[in-house]
Amino acid sequence: MATANPHVTAGNTLADDADVPSEMAVVDTFTKLIFNAYSDGIGSDYSTEQLAIVQALRDVDRNVALDSSREIGIYLRALGVREMIGLVSLVRQGYQAQRQPGLVPAGTESPASTDRL
Repeated sequence: MATANPHVTAGNTLADDADVPSEMAVVDTFTKLIFNAYSDGIGSDYSTEQLAIVQALRDVDRNVALDSSREIGIYLRALGVREMIGLVSLVRQGYQAQRQPGLVPAGTESPASTDRL
């Protein structure tokens, strides 16, 4: 039985998990950002899914909406475990919202709109 997700706005739930990256895929992308924090930016070693995860992160967390990948990595490195767990959930919702207009993850009033990667 699925449990209620406190990070989903009323009336919105994550659709079929096949529509969103797994928690591990989001964590792997965060890890890549953290360890590449001192590189020159997001390169070709990021998959299409990882790039979409980074965009979803920018959409759901205004702290990084306009940041470079280096700045995002430094930000992620400073998060606590509870903050990271909550952010993974929000990013999964943001990823789904990219594909379903009108779905806004909880904790965001209006997702940032940027084309930066």
